[in-house]
Amino acid sequence: MTFSNDNDASRSIHIGNKVSLTFMDPPSSNKRKELIGMLDILKDKKVDLNHKHLEIKDLLDRVWIQIGENPRVYANQENGDLVNEKLEFSLDKQMIEDFKDIKMMYAGVDHPEYNIKTREIPLVTVKSLASDF
Repeated sequence: MTFSNDNDASRSIHIGNKVSLTFMDPPSSNKRKELIGMLDILKDKKVDLNHKHLEIKDLLDRVWIQIGENPRVYANQENGDLVNEKLEFSLDKQMIEDFKDIKMMYAGVDHPEYNIKTREIPLVTVKSLASDF
């Protein structure tokens, strides 16, 4: 698996103004049941000294995606490595079918210091990710 080209924004989701999730390109020969992405904390040039800085390690199991009317799927850390920022979202059969049908998609973070949900993910991103299945 490789990450998409930096110019390919169709596989990236900004979750608010502090977190982004970029999904990996699938292996060409593998039937997948999960999406794997890389989590990143976006650095703000303005530093607010009163605000706690987010750490990737604090967000790893609090990032979620939702496809259609299915329940939210929280990320599992790939390989369980605390320094690894790769997240795996395991999808069940219904979620995969809804993804293939290009149902709406949302993403978010469920953390006391950064509790946020995206608006509906752009269709170009949903189509790009759905093509993995």
